[in-house]
Amino acid sequence: CSCRTTHDTSNKSSRRKHSIGVTADIQKIIEICRLDAATPSSVELSSLSHLAIEHGVGGWLYHRFGCNALRSHAMQTMADYTRKVAIAQKILDTFASEGLNTYIIKGLHLATNVYPEPWARPTGDVDMLTTTTDLAKAHRLLNTLAAKPNKYAYRTPVIYRSFMSHLPAISIDRVCVEMHYNLHGADTHYNPLYPTPYDTPTLLFHLTTHFLRNKHLAGNRLGWLLDIALLAHQNVASLQSIVCQAKKLRPSLSADIDDVLSHALYLLPQNEQQSCGLTIARLTPQYLLPKRRNPLYTFLYRTRRILHFFALANHYITKEDNTKSYIVKIKNVILDFKDFVLYRHR
Repeated sequence: CSCRTTHDTSNKSSRRKHSIGVTADIQKIIEICRLDAATPSSVELSSLSHLAIEHGVGGWLYHRFGCNALRSHAMQTMADYTRKVAIAQKILDTFASEGLNTYIIKGLHLATNVYPEPWARPTGDVDMLTTTTDLAKAHRLLNTLAAKPNKYAYRTPVIYRSFMSHLPAISIDRVCVEMHYNLHGADTHYNPLYPTPYDTPTLLFHLTTHFLRNKHLAGNRLGWLLDIALLAHQNVASLQSIVCQAKKLRPSLSADIDDVLSHALYLLPQNEQQSCGLTIARLTPQYLLPKRRNPLYTFLYRTRRILHFFALANHYITKEDNTKSYIVKIKNVILDFKDFVLYRHR
């Protein structure tokens, strides 16, 4: 999520002062999120609690320092986690009975296996990974679980295949579920189902490239760098080898992976920073903001994406899904274009 907020444009000096204040608060959160941070005062932590929750580190700070202002957030996160694990287990059991190989990935996996307590890491969707060959069967089985289309799911299949790495999002018991057939990062398509998506180099590759992709869109949360730091903390003795293996998955992204890691590892304790043998850069709030691009490049990039969208829409209208009427297809394209502009490619 972007760290920028909306301010009153009628008073530039007031806006600038407020912006500096917000930036200073984010820097404070960065410092107290470090694994060797000293215990902050309860007053300071309470004043930063709202911003910490926005950056996905509220549960982590409650785990570390036990601030009363974050207690209700931690309890809500635990309740959400319990509900999502139950739904994920229902899906896993259903798929296993039909011989489908499926894994829980992303936030739910990190909360369970990387964080010291599951409520220390907030989770959004239930993300799962299967193979492209099992995709049709997975879709059919999901529909047997009283699944409903999610309100943000694209309605035209060809658009999903081109822009997304998972089946259209569905809701089970009011929880959003996304069945992935690729781990999507930095516009790469990679399915590490065999032998497993849980090996550390693969997980590190996914976390760093996910951060890169969002840096070019709406900015990043501090919590995503904390994910990387905690994974590195678990494997600090072999971190150099793990990083080398992660880079081999996409050598062209080696420099970008190094850049993300150098900032994420700032959250490690001083002794681990020195022993890991990797370059460490000071993490500042500016690193979490969207990368600024040349306006002409931005215009051309978005124009190309929009033209691509309409080329796909034309294919859908003229060739795909003959069971739907022309009017219904046009309506689907219009609704998807609204979501495409508002939610996906801001």
